[in-house]
Amino acid sequence: MKRKQMTYETFLEVKRQKSLGVSQRQTAINLGLSRGMLERWWHKEEAEFLSSRSHQPKSLEQYREYILSVLKVYPQIRATNMYFKLTEQFSDFNCKRSTFFRFFSKLLKETGYIKYRERMISPRSQLPPGYEAQVDFGQYKLKDMYGQTVRVYFFCMVLTYSQMRFVYFSPNPFTTQTSIYAHELAFKFFNGRTQTIMYDLDRVFVLNENYGDIVFIKEFEDYVRETGFSTVICRPRDPQTKGRVENLIGYVKYSFLEGRTYNGIDALNSACLQWLDNEGNGLVNAKTRRIPREMFYEEARHLIPVKATIPKEQVILSVTSKNCIRYKGNEYALPKGKLKEKERVRVEERDNNIFIYQALTNEFLLKHAIPTGEGNTVSIEENYYDSVSVERIKRIFGDDDRIDSYIKGIKDNRYINTQCKQIYHLINYYSETQMMSAIEHCLRVNICNTTELAAYLIYKFGASKSKRCFSKEKLIFYSKRAQKIKEELDG
Repeated sequence: MKRKQMTYETFLEVKRQKSLGVSQRQTAINLGLSRGMLERWWHKEEAEFLSSRSHQPKSLEQYREYILSVLKVYPQIRATNMYFKLTEQFSDFNCKRSTFFRFFSKLLKETGYIKYRERMISPRSQLPPGYEAQVDFGQYKLKDMYGQTVRVYFFCMVLTYSQMRFVYFSPNPFTTQTSIYAHELAFKFFNGRTQTIMYDLDRVFVLNENYGDIVFIKEFEDYVRETGFSTVICRPRDPQTKGRVENLIGYVKYSFLEGRTYNGIDALNSACLQWLDNEGNGLVNAKTRRIPREMFYEEARHLIPVKATIPKEQVILSVTSKNCIRYKGNEYALPKGKLKEKERVRVEERDNNIFIYQALTNEFLLKHAIPTGEGNTVSIEENYYDSVSVERIKRIFGDDDRIDSYIKGIKDNRYINTQCKQIYHLINYYSETQMMSAIEHCLRVNICNTTELAAYLIYKFGASKSKRCFSKEKLIFYSKRAQKIKEELDG
């Protein structure tokens, strides 16, 4: 039979029965106490009992209401995450993990909340230290202090041998460049890299895959070649192969993010580093039965030093109502009509210039020379054209002088962006060779505009194909010019 604890009410009842002349043995039976505990308090006074209880840890029942308030919002929160939240919220919280886990498990059964169940995976053989790391991405929705939903994205890297973990959060989806930056932070955190790194077929790394023939995005391929590590590609959501990093994704979601309020990306990264130090890398791993930080001391000797290629963190800024950004005391104008107010851009500073990219798509917008001093407004030059559209066209046709000549031949620089968008639209319906023949015609007659370009395509390749890419009104207009071109060229 389970014996009761000596509470203050039980102590008063002991004293009452003693005053009535009830024996120790009978009192223990009446109150369900052990003889040893009863003998300990039988001759004590009330003041002694209260003094001894003031030095004991406070009951976990005082945190019951707070735990239930969290469970109402996050019913599947794990015991480890709840323990970590209590240590953050209450400075006087001091309890053994095993004691709290028993209390939390009992509370879950009493309240009827369902415990989260992990999926089962097959074990994988242990690799030598310093040989392999695994990388993956995750995302999660948090609530901010105003109750609004905020989606955050995070990069995870885990060393396969020691299970040492690294996590980096971003407010925007990861691009190839920001993923490379996250690699740099991870290598700095580990003070080196492994021989190989395992990925799945993520779009920020892999351009195409055909039965095992992997084509990497050029920027990432250059980084891998420069840094010197080997890559291993596996299928997405493959716990048999890269279960360590997939487990880390779930660990971050349900043991760190769940139940957390979003207070900004910097605060989230700072809190995550503390969580990694205390929890992620500081507790005994269920598989290795050792603490990852202690195993890392052995693996660190086998890691290869990495020279940082990104000198400093990129800056993320928001577009103001004046269609500009404020950077280091100066205002820099942005292309008109390209961005909306409060949209985010990424700024890099190199060679006394700033390079501005759209944060979400990573597209290059423009560059500005950094002026001397502060308080300056840097405007866009009058002959500036939208380099995003031009660069996009050049990426499709390659480094071809005919493209530069066509763009320079456009009479009014204000319409270069519109002209490039039209070319980009036509590329979806005509081949590169067909488009180049139309551009050559425009250069021959010195008429560089979309009307001449579209009319020549109709003349050369027929009106049936053009019906798919032009509206009825535009098709009639372009067809009239196509008829004139036919008369001029064919007589």
